[in-house]
Amino acid sequence: MISNKMNFVIASNNIKKAKELENILYHLGYQSIIYSELMPYIQFPNEQNNSLEQNACMKAEFISHYLNNELVIADDTGLYLDAFPQEYGVSTKRQLMKECKNGNFNQYLLNKVKEKDRKMTLRSVVALAQNGVIIAKGAGKMRGKIALEELGNMSTGFDKIVIPDGSTKTLAQIDWNTRFLYLHRAIALQNLLKKRNFS
Repeated sequence: MISNKMNFVIASNNIKKAKELENILYHLGYQSIIYSELMPYIQFPNEQNNSLEQNACMKAEFISHYLNNELVIADDTGLYLDAFPQEYGVSTKRQLMKECKNGNFNQYLLNKVKEKDRKMTLRSVVALAQNGVIIAKGAGKMRGKIALEELGNMSTGFDKIVIPDGSTKTLAQIDWNTRFLYLHRAIALQNLLKKRNFS
């Protein structure tokens, strides 16, 4: 292990996602490291459109095969728009990459929900694997709405356009300690840790 303290390895090639997972775990009192700091960068198998859980488990299991005895965490997240219930979800990133060629997903989504129902849900599933076996899973979600424009500079990505229920500000306008309380990944990780009595 990385130290005598409980540690986790994050299985992700998305640096922003990995950093958020790292920050959440640190906030909860745990240390973590991105898998590519322990072994060479590797391409993950293609994600499927079946479920967030399946994709999270696949990534955690995949990396855990290479890192004996390490506790490997992976997640998958989807955006669910009330106005478009048949779109996005588990295939959010893949669908947006097809529809929005310039990569400005936030502006694309702002235009998509213009004059429509702006309510949405962000869902995450996290999986924990060791030696190629899933040993725990956790799920979390955050309800809210899409803002009228990008706002805030304390975070990036969808955080600039998502206003969580109970707030009048986007996630990117909210300081970390407060934002943590809303985060779907934080809720999912806490649920996973409770199942393994890590917390």
